[in-house]
Amino acid sequence: MPYIKKTIFVTQDIVEIEKHHSGRYGKRIKHNPKTNPTPEDVKRNNENNAIKKLRRKIGCNFTPGDLHVVLTYAPSKRPDITGARKALKLFLDRMRYRYRKKGHELKYIITTEYKNKSIHHHVIMNEIGETPQLVRKLWKAGNVFFTVLYSDGQYEDLAAYFVKETKETFKDSGNPHTRYSCSRNLKEPVEIVEKIDAYDWVEVPVPKKGYWIPKDSVIMGINPVTGRGYQNYTMVRITSDMRASPENYIGGRNEISKRKSSNHKKRNEKNKGS
Repeated sequence: MPYIKKTIFVTQDIVEIEKHHSGRYGKRIKHNPKTNPTPEDVKRNNENNAIKKLRRKIGCNFTPGDLHVVLTYAPSKRPDITGARKALKLFLDRMRYRYRKKGHELKYIITTEYKNKSIHHHVIMNEIGETPQLVRKLWKAGNVFFTVLYSDGQYEDLAAYFVKETKETFKDSGNPHTRYSCSRNLKEPVEIVEKIDAYDWVEVPVPKKGYWIPKDSVIMGINPVTGRGYQNYTMVRITSDMRASPENYIGGRNEISKRKSSNHKKRNEKNKGS
């Protein structure tokens, strides 16, 4: 009885794997201890899926060194939501024009918060060497704050913030589908879906050559909404800093041993030839 395997190429260095039993092809595991998913289960599952989708979109389109920008309004210039949309559009049009003059395309993901707090915008955008200066010059409505995207490439916290912290604004917007907006030039991660002709997967997954699996990325369980088993994990391309702590990665020690052996062999061959 086959199961479904989905491979998602988030970046050149990060590949995510999702495996689950299908109601069509695989086995169905009974809910335990519940017989049916609760509304809270469904809501939590939808929220987790929204975070996962956004995290992958960020990883696919932005790199460490790009920016998370917060655009605020001075109290004397604080608009309603309609006025804020106009101010944001004007700002983006100006930024897009400046980027193109410098030979770049502006990429962004934006969400706006206004429910139970002062209205402001969160923007993830690509950095072109002088982006902070451009933002300060072109955002005339209030203050701006910058955070550099961190280097692990996962972006889980940022995606969760965009989804969770804007929950009240999202519900109040009346649009059940739009938590954030994106520039049209963003790419979607490549996904490959396979039907694997096996009854179940191994509990300890094996990374493909050149990759390690962070141990804490391996998650197995039963989906409370579908009632079916799943296994998710992430494969990360091997880098020099990972070799310093192989115990944190599945396949780490073996890979280091192979690489050391290979490097030693190459050095010996080079010495013999000299």
